[in-house]
Amino acid sequence: MKQVPVIIADDDCALLALAGKVVSNAGYVTHTCDNGDAAYELVRQHAPAILVSDWEMPGLDGPELCKKIRESEVSEQIYVLLLTANADPANVVIGFEAGANDYVTKPFIPEVLLARVGAGAGVMRLLHQQAERAAEFERIIEGNPAGIVVLDADSRQIVRANSNVCRLAGCTEAELIGRQYGDFLGDAPAGPSGQSPGSASYDRVFKRRDGTATPVLTNSVRLPLDGVPHVLETITDITQLKEAEAALRKVSEERQQLERIVNQSPAVAFVWAAADGLPIEYVSDNIRQFGYIPEELRVRQTPFGEIIHPDDRQHILDAVAERCHAGKREFVDEHRIITQSGDIRWVEHRSWIRRDANGEVNQLKGLVLDITDRKLAEMQ
Repeated sequence: MKQVPVIIADDDCALLALAGKVVSNAGYVTHTCDNGDAAYELVRQHAPAILVSDWEMPGLDGPELCKKIRESEVSEQIYVLLLTANADPANVVIGFEAGANDYVTKPFIPEVLLARVGAGAGVMRLLHQQAERAAEFERIIEGNPAGIVVLDADSRQIVRANSNVCRLAGCTEAELIGRQYGDFLGDAPAGPSGQSPGSASYDRVFKRRDGTATPVLTNSVRLPLDGVPHVLETITDITQLKEAEAALRKVSEERQQLERIVNQSPAVAFVWAAADGLPIEYVSDNIRQFGYIPEELRVRQTPFGEIIHPDDRQHILDAVAERCHAGKREFVDEHRIITQSGDIRWVEHRSWIRRDANGEVNQLKGLVLDITDRKLAEMQ
């Protein structure tokens, strides 16, 4: 912050010149006038500023000038020093009640006047720093994509809410301030979903004024504002996350149900990678009917070609490759496989060929059904 200007108002020309010289020699930019009305206009032009005002002068006197400044939009930007020849306590109280910050008796001692002006400049710097911190705090609150509320730490009443919280609640900030924060939250959870020193996160629901509720993740941090304990609460709308979780649960349940159906049927479901030997990416649990452990086949990505009978292996792998290269979508054939115990079983092999956006084969899905009894019957 640059050095604040000093406005000096006094109808005594000699004192006005002396005060102006003392203050300007100390490095302050000074503006002088000889009446209260002119002083008020200078205050409005040069705020923030320090005003050194005589008590009695034409137009607005010192207390009247103070009062008018305190009723204006620049009230918080002006530090007022009253010059008075009457240091009677009752008189001084009148000045303070009108809005003065300090006073200096007349005739003034230059060093005392300069010290009081310096003290006022220090106060103005502190106020400026405080205003900058408050403005930065406001930018953080309003610029945050999450909802933010500031709560009184003891009462849990809302003292500040950003626009995102207002949208969640369906209320204006004025309607939220002073309300109990708990009025907008669902039942408290059993415990935090994540925690770090001085903070805690909870999976909650935020209730709107119309009675609807939005799933949210809240995070609380205790912090002092102007030396007073407060709680800053961030509120993140997790509606899409909850919808995605629900969709995943549904897909998982449907997959589990499908797997139960498949595992209860005689047909074994496979997913093969489009690579040499048809590596097994997935196989249903009922592969156990052939003595194989499904987890071992999946982890090792065992080539399906190793299970096919050696006399049929090359023919089947070549036939699958030919169907893939020809742009076909399905492969059906009958061949023999070798079980884990070394037995030979006949199967019907039906595969569906999957391609990526460029038309390249990237996967095959299929069913393998044991038809040994039928084949033996046909051979008799």
